[in-house]
Amino acid sequence: MPWNTLATTDVTDQMTQGEVSALENIQGASTQLQAILTRVTNQAISQILAGGNPIGPTGTIPDSVAQDIIAITRWRWLSSFPALRAFKTEDREKENDSAQKHLSSIAAGKERTEIPANAQTIQAPVNAVGVVRPGVRFRPGGFDKIGST
Repeated sequence: MPWNTLATTDVTDQMTQGEVSALENIQGASTQLQAILTRVTNQAISQILAGGNPIGPTGTIPDSVAQDIIAITRWRWLSSFPALRAFKTEDREKENDSAQKHLSSIAAGKERTEIPANAQTIQAPVNAVGVVRPGVRFRPGGFDKIGST
């Protein structure tokens, strides 16, 4: 599966025309949607990295999490308009919760994402600290108690 960039139309395509029209009549709503989509995409990329997965070109996401990003973005966008509670359906809330759990599973390293064709090389933090576990001893012949705590 490829890595692609999401657009605001990917979010609005998953809504009814009446909902989109109502939201477009609110001043600044489309700008707000783009900002939310960018934040959610960046959050998902961070979670993909945290899970030990490679990432693709800047701003792209794997197709396997596209629906998750759309669900979270839609929910956050609708939540930003308290007067439009009718648009925040129970099904959409469940989709948001499921998407959050899926991304958390990826961040925890329980699930892998597809490898991008042009993976970025990310450097490890320079100030990373290595900690020696207690109970591991070094002697000239080797290590004792490797794997013990």
